[in-house]
Amino acid sequence: MKVHSKHPVVFFSNGLGDTILALPALRALQTLFGRGLQLVCDAGPHELILSELRMKKVPTAMRRNIPDWTREFDVDKVAAEIRQCDFFISLVPWQSASLKRLLDRLAPVDSIGMFADYTICIPRDFTKHAADLSFDIPKRLDTSLRFEDFCEPPRLSLRSRKVAERVRRLVPSDYRILVVHADTGANKMWPTERFGEVLDVFLDRHPDFLCFLVGNARQPLDSGRHGDRIVPCYGLALDASMRIVELADIFLGVDSSMLHAADFFRISSVGLFGETSPVEFGFRVTPVGIICKGKTMSCIRTEEVLGALEDVTDMSANVT
Repeated sequence: MKVHSKHPVVFFSNGLGDTILALPALRALQTLFGRGLQLVCDAGPHELILSELRMKKVPTAMRRNIPDWTREFDVDKVAAEIRQCDFFISLVPWQSASLKRLLDRLAPVDSIGMFADYTICIPRDFTKHAADLSFDIPKRLDTSLRFEDFCEPPRLSLRSRKVAERVRRLVPSDYRILVVHADTGANKMWPTERFGEVLDVFLDRHPDFLCFLVGNARQPLDSGRHGDRIVPCYGLALDASMRIVELADIFLGVDSSMLHAADFFRISSVGLFGETSPVEFGFRVTPVGIICKGKTMSCIRTEEVLGALEDVTDMSANVT
């Protein structure tokens, strides 16, 4: 089914990592609707991920509901900026009072989303990857669309590329790079001392590796016996941190935006998952990705992560 619309609007608001996973769907919608498409999205660092999209953006302050993490926002302000909408597209697997009110306020002729409020309802199938779930929306509108045609790495700012280039020039050409991301929501973090143990042993075994640490909250992972080969890169802008990830030969991280960036940059990676689902949020496009999964993060053993890192290091050497 192909929709002809003069005033299409797409809504997407979720975590930073989810925004990376939604890029293929948003790119596909841009192909379908062109520059006339308007995007209601989170204001803030999310805009750095979405900067490549050639559509009018309506950045909006979102308030997260707890515990379901749906969003509320100023419906009147958003509707006034959109002005006209004849087709409304929701890419989010949630519905809130604000989102329902926005749909009623805009009163589009047609709409598509994952709830019965929309004229076209797409099933919320959480047995598939979140990137594919988002892509079900444009795929329903044009069955010829292929996920593989829209899953290129994020196209980030020139400024962020220059930051990464300066960092890369500091690394001797005979060194390889391990990038580690350890900080996220408390329930998705792995014990710091285990990260330290992994880095000590891995750098013992691989004297040709340097380690870069990315994230917002500083972690004391550079205090081990190879601290002189561990470079903290905390506090950078989101797009600059993602560019550091792009430099990696190997990535190790928790379920987070940086893991999804590594995936889309096709970096050979190890991902650590506890309560969250690697089926939904694990690796989707990288040729080499290994998941270490525990019932909780504290159930993941140091030896398991070290083994996965060694396997990924070996496999990445054979990836062309």
